[in-house]
Amino acid sequence: MTAAAAAPPDIRDALFQTAAMAKKFQLVDTFEQRTPTTPPETNWKLCLVCQEETTESLVCPVLSKRRDPGSGYTTMAANLVKFDELGKLPRTVQLQRLDEGQGVEATMVAHQAKWHKTCMLQYNNTMLRRAEKRLIASSSAFGSTDNVSGKRARTHSSEATTSGTSCFFCGKSGTETLHEVATFQVDTRVRKCAAQVGDNELMARLSMGDMVALEAKYHSKCLLALYYRAKTTVEAEQKTDHEGVMSRIVLAELVLYIEETHLEEGTAPVFRLADLAKLYTTRMEELGVVLCKKVNSTRLKERLLAQLPGLRSQSKGRDVLLAFDEDIGEALGKACEQDCETEAVHLARAAQIVRRYMFEDTDRFRGSFPGGCQEDSVPNVLVAMVNMVLDGPSIKNQSHSSSRQAALSIAQLLKFNSVKQSRKQGATKTQEPPAVRLWTTLPEASKTCYELVSCGCKKGCRNRCKCKKASLQCTGLCFCEGECQ
Repeated sequence: MTAAAAAPPDIRDALFQTAAMAKKFQLVDTFEQRTPTTPPETNWKLCLVCQEETTESLVCPVLSKRRDPGSGYTTMAANLVKFDELGKLPRTVQLQRLDEGQGVEATMVAHQAKWHKTCMLQYNNTMLRRAEKRLIASSSAFGSTDNVSGKRARTHSSEATTSGTSCFFCGKSGTETLHEVATFQVDTRVRKCAAQVGDNELMARLSMGDMVALEAKYHSKCLLALYYRAKTTVEAEQKTDHEGVMSRIVLAELVLYIEETHLEEGTAPVFRLADLAKLYTTRMEELGVVLCKKVNSTRLKERLLAQLPGLRSQSKGRDVLLAFDEDIGEALGKACEQDCETEAVHLARAAQIVRRYMFEDTDRFRGSFPGGCQEDSVPNVLVAMVNMVLDGPSIKNQSHSSSRQAALSIAQLLKFNSVKQSRKQGATKTQEPPAVRLWTTLPEASKTCYELVSCGCKKGCRNRCKCKKASLQCTGLCFCEGECQ
């Protein structure tokens, strides 16, 4: 039995009261009890601060393009040490696991430590100065300023004091009225807006606690500016989403239009990219989409080629043409055929030109053969064409051609035998051989040749046949046998 148990009741009660007054009551922190005394190992492939795998990219000062890439480790190590001295480091961040005996900075450099940008913002120089101010204000509020570096101090009252002197958003006091956050609805909306606009600095300040507990104060224009930024961002995202949906719909319609046009029989369609872009823009405007800038034709072409594997693009000057593979091969084959057809068309047109000059020439025989009569009897165009056929189209050989006379003779034959319409019957009176001049280099025929004429009389013409009228004697070619009486 102890002395306290053997003592009288009144003395025993006094002892218990004295013992109770000597004890220090403390709220038990279950998380602190579960925290192991030996710090866990650091996974240097994860964020140095949170040690969690997230979608946020990691920042490594070694990979920085600055002249002093390792300066980030110096700042981060110094700030973590000062936060630990102020008692502001969370229990998840222990300097023991970041120090392998040569200091925090040397350990970071050796392992090429990385961290998230949002985690780093919680321990930058600005947040360190604010933590020091809050701790000084908290110590002065309790009447003690001699020990500023006490660990694990609760600083809600200091945060309220600091937030009461400046705006929570801009950090300035100014001359405008500061309003205090009194409802959790404001805190919820501010957090939502900060996430929508991606304001990492504001999100870091909100991570210290809710705005009501922090007794945060704000300028009305600062809060409204945040709301407006969030609204504009959301509207822009919704507009982008709507435009993206409409863009995919219009692209599908454009693909169907190209396929239907290609399936039409008897046609090999070729599309101009500029026309397709104009059609795309018109359809987007019909669906109520306001395009702020011109449609990117190159991007549209790439999207069409991805949807239509058989479609190919070809450049022609400033235009871009789209056609299918099978149509391109067929077009090349037709182009080869059209070369032969084009030559035939050229020959026909050359013949028309020469014939026009031949029939426009009205030169007639005047009973004599003056100098240059051969050249004057045929058009120059006809002679030039015959010369080119005989000697080739060389400009150097035309003036001294040895076949000049042959060209003139052939041109005379061509002109003599040419007709405006095809001959269905015998020669007309204007084209009968006796009335047509035929130039030749042979000597003039003898007069006896003129007697070789048939009068065509069959006896009893009474001297009305050709021979008698021409004062000629009937020859052996006549059928009258000299009996024209």
